[in-house]
Amino acid sequence: MAERLYRWAALAALALWIGGTTFYAIVVVPTGTRLFGSMEQGLLTEQVTRQLNWIGVICLLVLLPAARKSRSGAASWLVLAASLAALFWLHPQIAAFVDHANHLVANPDAFYQWHRAYLLVTAVQWLAGLVHLWCLTSSSAAKSAEPASTD
Repeated sequence: MAERLYRWAALAALALWIGGTTFYAIVVVPTGTRLFGSMEQGLLTEQVTRQLNWIGVICLLVLLPAARKSRSGAASWLVLAASLAALFWLHPQIAAFVDHANHLVANPDAFYQWHRAYLLVTAVQWLAGLVHLWCLTSSSAAKSAEPASTD
């Protein structure tokens, strides 16, 4: 029962983090850009991605025990952790180009280079999240969570 409860918590954590990132990228960013413009959407994204990154920290803690059960789980967890560290480092690099008071980007070329790097790291993180989801739901992981047969 404890193993099943843990797997549920791990899946819920991964769903919140990676699912939240997916929903934000596919739905919120295009809708916000269409409704408010790219600068205002960017200001919102700056705040939301900071929160998503902190959600990622909590989720990594939840996912750590499962990561120890397989090489692919450990590898995907390490990629998730490394990409999250990179995003925490990249976030202030990008924010340094934003003039919040005037809603302007100083040096747009440099800003977009850093922003492309952020998007690339986010894509790597997203893919690692899908791999980790596979590891959590694979048949061997599911079998270890099932109660022992009493035949």
